[in-house]
Amino acid sequence: MLDSRIVDANPLIWHLLDAGARRSLALGTLRHGTHALGELADRIDGEEARGVLKASGLL
Repeated sequence: MLDSRIVDANPLIWHLLDAGARRSLALGTLRHGTHALGELADRIDGEEARGVLKASGLL
């Protein structure tokens, strides 16, 4: 089990995890955990989008 705080604090780790999961999904080797990864991706992407909007003064 991977603590989500680790990927929250390390964007490079998230990028590598996401890229690997997408590749495994495309190859058909990722069979479990897709729902959990999707939820994590939605949360992280939402936080990043809010950060960009806030930094640009739109939020």
